Amino acid sequence: MKQSLYLILFILTPLISFGQDLNGKWTGNDTHDIGGRMFTFNKEATIKHNGNKISGKMLVVEAGTKNHFITQFSGTIKNGKVKIDMDKVLKIDYPETTWSVLCFRNFKGELIVDEINNRLTMDLKDYGSALIYDLYSKTYSDGQCHPTFTKLTKEYRGTDNQSLAESSVTIKPKNEIIQVGKKEIKLSTKKVQIKVWDRYDEDGDVVNLYLNGKILFPDLEVTKKGEILDVELQSDENVIEVEALNEGKVSPNTSAIRIFVDGQEYEILLSAKKGGRDSLKIIVN
Repeated sequence: MKQSLYLILFILTPLISFGQDLNGKWTGNDTHDIGGRMFTFNKEATIKHNGNKISGKMLVVEAGTKNHFITQFSGTIKNGKVKIDMDKVLKIDYPETTWSVLCFRNFKGELIVDEINNRLTMDLKDYGSALIYDLYSKTYSDGQCHPTFTKLTKEYRGTDNQSLAESSVTIKPKNEIIQVGKKEIKLSTKKVQIKVWDRYDEDGDVVNLYLNGKILFPDLEVTKKGEILDVELQSDENVIEVEALNEGKVSPNTSAIRIFVDGQEYEILLSAKKGGRDSLKIIVN
């Protein structure tokens, strides 16, 4: 279930053979693996593309908060290989932070052309050293940070040259999926749908799914297709728990949980070692 640099279901095609224009706005997210726990940061990039060179600005927002930063980057793209290097930090605004440091990384990976779904995807992983910013002393240093995976997407045909709005700190994909960062959401209705699925590559993870201490779905194999359940919540506080029955091919056991309610979708990644649990709190007002 971990993000892979090769998505075998997509058609991977070298950039030069299509002359693909990468100019415009890309959206996606970062997934940070911190001690086996997964954290999500929404990401928006405007890219300028000239030959084998790319450059632009990147807005990164900590899901569920107003915390965000903007960086300037440059890089290359050749024969389907992408490299993005962070040039400098343009802005940092972290009013709700619980972190002591921020990590600004370089990335490299693959450009994936999905002609069927008219989509371009940059599937990236951090590489090399990172620029570390201390939020308390407001100083920079070089060092190593926890593993980070990035996925950016845009339409394959047609470009969007809209500039990055630096004043905006809210990033929502077109299908209005809200990334949950603090493992707590508030709803106004009891009836919801819950989907448990695999955002990345299937690696054999199996879980038990609980609601308020009672098992909803035992021995659930987490797949790309996923399982959708109709659930009625109770008033006030509800807890959805995922119990890891194994760790698949890659540790830890990780599941994507999506809540469908009132035309909106909330999504979070829950992960645990074998025998452990991770949870999402839902408060119904």
